[in-house]
Amino acid sequence: MYDALENTASKDEFIEYMELHGYKVKWEDKYKYITFTTPEGIKVRDNKLFNECFLKNNLELYFLSGGCLGGLPVDFLNYVTPEHPYGADRTISTGLFEMLCEMFSSIEDEPGYTPQQLNEMSQAEKAAIEKILGRKISNEAYLTYCTREDYEQQAGIRHG
Repeated sequence: MYDALENTASKDEFIEYMELHGYKVKWEDKYKYITFTTPEGIKVRDNKLFNECFLKNNLELYFLSGGCLGGLPVDFLNYVTPEHPYGADRTISTGLFEMLCEMFSSIEDEPGYTPQQLNEMSQAEKAAIEKILGRKISNEAYLTYCTREDYEQQAGIRHG
């Protein structure tokens, strides 16, 4: 499933990629959960995978920020969900969601950095992110985060 995240930039591309690899994905806005069906026909909800990367809210933020082409891939894909206590029947940790909220909410100004205005987010995308986060974000903050990776590459700045 990580291959799908590493190679897709949108929800639709993710679903198509999963289907090409034998998995079915039932992802509808009106439902709280995503249901994945394995090639063997086993159905499992996102919250039963014990991996925060595949929770609906986190995937929505990932794809709203551009998926594999946006500013989140490294942070998102390298996140390790903490071990759950014995007997847990669903994903109970929220560290990845909190990390994403922090990223979108507290992006600091960087001297000499001006966000590129090429892919300004639509009002629908902004509203979707704000709904997931439960707080308002500015277009500038969104653009700053989503274009920072390009800036860092151009400036020769590496994280690691």
